[in-house]
Amino acid sequence: MLIFIGVMAVIFLASLVKSTFGFGEGMVNMSLLTLLLGLDQAVPLVAILALGGSAYILLQDFKQVDWKELWPFLIGALLAAPIGLSMGEYLPAFWMRKLLGLLIMAFAVFKLYQSYQIAEDLGEPKGPEGRKWGYLFGLLGGLFGGAYNVAGPAGVLYGNFRAWPPAIFRVTMQGYFMLLGIAVVSGHAYMGRYSPEILKMAAFALIPIALGVFLGRFFNQKLSNPALFNKLVYGLLIILGLILIFK
Repeated sequence: MLIFIGVMAVIFLASLVKSTFGFGEGMVNMSLLTLLLGLDQAVPLVAILALGGSAYILLQDFKQVDWKELWPFLIGALLAAPIGLSMGEYLPAFWMRKLLGLLIMAFAVFKLYQSYQIAEDLGEPKGPEGRKWGYLFGLLGGLFGGAYNVAGPAGVLYGNFRAWPPAIFRVTMQGYFMLLGIAVVSGHAYMGRYSPEILKMAAFALIPIALGVFLGRFFNQKLSNPALFNKLVYGLLIILGLILIFK
């Protein structure tokens, strides 16, 4: 019972972070649910949970999705997702957990560095120009999204490089998460990874997901200092990454 309550609390926290900033759900869920459930159960559960939050956000703000920016990135992700699913099937869980921790830490450190760079008036980091780079970033997102449910870092980096406005960024990312998530969940189902226990937890999770999305949308509109909150989130992700690496 305590594990079940802990799982629901983690899902609420992850949904809140995703709805507030447009990303981060997979990293928070995978960091903590891996510790509570183990990698075998956490990976397919997090994949199916991500669909609920993304669908809800898209229904609210569908008109703000920038499909011209999204399509190259999404095509690359869908091409790489089957490879990522195979990685999750055949690589040892011990090394996958450590690789996931390193991935989360690297992303969080980069974002913290980027936030301090902007604060010191050094300007926005320059990235690739042109949507054609979306295919490459999409391949990376699909690879890690299929294997570890961590498709966010590639999307966030590409969105930053392309200078997506915050409101467009938040919703466009959900189109990417939603369509990639359908492919990943279908792959897990084909591989027989959805046990009755996982499906039961996913059904109960609709309540904390809905609550997290509702509060996150409110915070997204009302937070006066999102930069500080971002730094706290990235600091937490570094800690979670270290736990995964040294557990």
